[in-house]
Amino acid sequence: MNGDEVERLLDDFLTAGVFELSPEGDLRVTDAFERRRHEVRRTVSAFDDDELETERDRFLADGDADPATIDRDVLADAKAMYDVADGIDRPRCLTAASALARLEDTGDRDHLPTGFVEIEGEEIEGFIEGNPAAIVYFWSEDCDPCDALEGHFETLVENGEIPDRIALGAVYGPDAAKIARTEYDVGVSPTVLYCRDGRVDARHVGNKGPKAIRMELDILEDALD
Repeated sequence: MNGDEVERLLDDFLTAGVFELSPEGDLRVTDAFERRRHEVRRTVSAFDDDELETERDRFLADGDADPATIDRDVLADAKAMYDVADGIDRPRCLTAASALARLEDTGDRDHLPTGFVEIEGEEIEGFIEGNPAAIVYFWSEDCDPCDALEGHFETLVENGEIPDRIALGAVYGPDAAKIARTEYDVGVSPTVLYCRDGRVDARHVGNKGPKAIRMELDILEDALD
């Protein structure tokens, strides 16, 4: 969505009583929506897989996001918005619920490895092609191997074992699931792509440990000489 579309969507949901502005001018959800979202989340949490798929299909428009990326909480919030916001269709409620999830999730994105920059799914190609050598790290939350791998990367960065010429990018997997799977054959977190000359040269799936990372770093560094 472009800026004008986002602004119109926000205005519609403000008018509909889903969002409101605090006295300080900050955007927040209304009490009415908050009560309804808790009720609907309890209902959706009890859906079996078939019920979940059926309900997702009701909210997804043609060409919309991969259904697998719409988790239960986002779907429940979209349903709650549809209940509260008279006259706003289901796909727009889903768009708003997805945006709300990203907004509320921002505070959980503070554990990227030191020295890594966060990149979006659509930015992966440019990141790889724009750097002679690059590491692209796909991660997710509540992932013990991701936490361990984060520690390995931070130690390597702090010890100066990753050359400055190797670009370091991190992708939040759930937000880039479709691109990761279809364009880079990445289906699980953590996955690490080692890239040079604009292409993926090697990959690690899972936490392979610092020794395996060092081996790939040596290969990338040799390719730069």
